[in-house]
Amino acid sequence: MILDNPTDQQAGEGMSDDFRESAAHVTDIRAVRAELQKRYPGLPVFVVGTSRSTLSAAHLARSLPGELKGAVLTSSLFYSGTGPRARQVLASYRWEEIRVPLLFVHHQDDSCAATPYREAARLAARYPLITVHGGKSPESPPCEPYNNHGFYGKEAETVDAIAAWMLGKPYPKAVQ
Repeated sequence: MILDNPTDQQAGEGMSDDFRESAAHVTDIRAVRAELQKRYPGLPVFVVGTSRSTLSAAHLARSLPGELKGAVLTSSLFYSGTGPRARQVLASYRWEEIRVPLLFVHHQDDSCAATPYREAARLAARYPLITVHGGKSPESPPCEPYNNHGFYGKEAETVDAIAAWMLGKPYPKAVQ
């Protein structure tokens, strides 16, 4: 299931970082998860976030340990802003508080300043990491989907690798 911002979070740029880490967000996702379980009993539920939504995925993974099978964070938002004004977002996250399996997926050449590969590589000592290489030539700015940030030209292979991890099957550590 793919979710958009809740109806009360549509103004401006959508969900704020504060909302992404709120009890209200957890309540919303808990309701969605309950509906999925009614419709598809026994189906494992994972949360997947890309870029800014990785803050949501990390918070939900920490808040719903008995209700989720795992979490996947792609092009993780390690910083917000750039230069001296940049603040740590997931770069200083308390990962040890997450009790569900966690997978990081990152393009080695992601040029978005908020999502540097070096931070994902640092976490690879503790968590599985799928590193994506190559793809199509960028057709959008660095932090947009038609760039390495969105695995442009490597989408299918990246999704296949994530699905294999979710299913407990062997998965590639690198998507070439």
